[in-house]
This record gives sequence, structure tokens and C-alpha cells, in this order.
Amino acid sequence: ANSSYYHSLALDATGNVWAWGGNAQGQLGNGTNTYSNTVVSVTGLGGVTAICTGYRMSMALKSDGTVWTWGENTHGQLGDGSTTDRNLPVQVMGLSGIVAIAAGNIHCLALKNDGTVWAWGFNDQGELGNGSTAESHVPVQVTGLAGQNVTYIEAGARQSFAVTSSGNVYAWGGNESGQLMNGTNTDNLTPTLVSGICGGQSAIAENEEDAAFSIYPNPVSDNITLSTLQGGPFAFELHNSAGQLLLSNKNTGNTAISMADFAPGIYFVIMKQNEKTYRKKIVKL
Repeated sequence: ANSSYYHSLALDATGNVWAWGGNAQGQLGNGTNTYSNTVVSVTGLGGVTAICTGYRMSMALKSDGTVWTWGENTHGQLGDGSTTDRNLPVQVMGLSGIVAIAAGNIHCLALKNDGTVWAWGFNDQGELGNGSTAESHVPVQVTGLAGQNVTYIEAGARQSFAVTSSGNVYAWGGNESGQLMNGTNTDNLTPTLVSGICGGQSAIAENEEDAAFSIYPNPVSDNITLSTLQGGPFAFELHNSAGQLLLSNKNTGNTAISMADFAPGIYFVIMKQNEKTYRKKIVKL
């Protein structure tokens, strides 16, 4: 479930989306602009894997990697190339291969399976991260993150954040109260590294020291194989991008894990053997 100022969304186990609350801008997505104090079904959506809410708008990620939005669109926050409110879901233009979404008050973010970040909507404080303060009615690529291998995104009211596979945090947008944690109160129009929250034990290790562990293939569509060069038993865990444990085994040899039933997105494998730990991001296509 996800909730904003005037409305709420819920995602059920079958991939359908439900909504209730205020609906003046169509944020319930049921083809009307009438509020509802009971749950209504969002029309025309299925196969949804993630949801989020903005101020008076809604957003959903489907299992095919497309992004859908509905509700208020005054500043192009629906990403459909217009500023027309929508009371039914519309597809965000030009996006495919999306694995994560986030919504601020009136701007949105999407993370692609190639690690790039895209943004659209309101931008008067640089929350789109493209070096300007002009709003965009279609997705634009966030600059300055090339090669950083972003694995997680989040949006504040007027701010945006990205976490990389090395554990670094980047922030941009509104900073009048120091929300970007950079020691100033100056807005950032492009991503800036947050000092003091870099790397750390929870970061993903992909250095030569961990070459004794192997995960193949990556990206993956069906099965991945876990192995160690020295053989013998090892432990592994599979987590989603939110850190939820999905699978584990404490005593196994070379192991194949079926990813066929998991939705496209970012996952993490942790392998342990003889006090060595290997943490690696995998991309499910």
C-alpha cells in the first residue's frame, strides 16, 4: 500500500491496483472524478509490480517494464507529454526496461535496468537532476550518474535520491532546510555525492578479493547459477531491492536458482563461505 495527502493505493497479490480517497484530479484511476470512501479498482491495469503516490497523482510499474500514471498533471508529472489531468492510467512516454519507480509531490523518477535514472514533472528546484529548472512533460535522463550503477531511487517532496551498488548516495533538488545533506542550503540541479554515507559493510562487494564466488548469468531471465572456485558448501541469501529476504540456504554446493517467477527488477545475492562474504546485484529481465 502507498498513501499521499488525499488518496491511497494498494497492490494485491495478483498485480491489480486498488484506490480510495480524494479524486478531484482523477487520482483513483477509475474513470471518474468522484471521491470514494470505499476501495475501487484502478481501471485497465494488470501485471503491476510496484505502486507509489504523488501529491494528487498515482504511478504504477508493470512487469513488462513500462510505467503508468494517472491523476493531476499540471506540471507534466504524468509524463505523457501533456499537462492534462487523467482519470484513467496512461503510459509514460519513452520508457522501457524500468525496474523501480518513485514519486515526489509533483515530480517522478524511474530506474532502468541499465542503471540510468529518468525524471519528469516539476523542476523549479532542480528535482529532475538535468542541470535546469525547466519542468519536463516527458522523461529526461538525470545527469552525472553515468557509470555509477544506481540500484535504488527515492523522491522527497522536492528532492530526489539515488543509491549506487557501491553504497554511495547522491541527492539533488530542493535544499532550503539542508535536505540534501551537503552542508549547505543551496539547491542542487544535478546529483551531488552525500558525504559520510559512502560504501560501508552493506555495500555490494565486486572486487578481486571476491573472485572465488561466481554468479552467472547476469542479467538473468530464468536461472542463475551460484558457485565457488574452491568448491564445498556455502550459504546464500536472495533479497529484493527493499532488503526483503526471498530465498536462503545455509549448506549448499553449486546451486541453480530459478528467477522465472520473480518480477523484473533489482535483486541482491549474498554468498558466504569460510568467513568471506560476496554481495552482488543481479538484474532480472
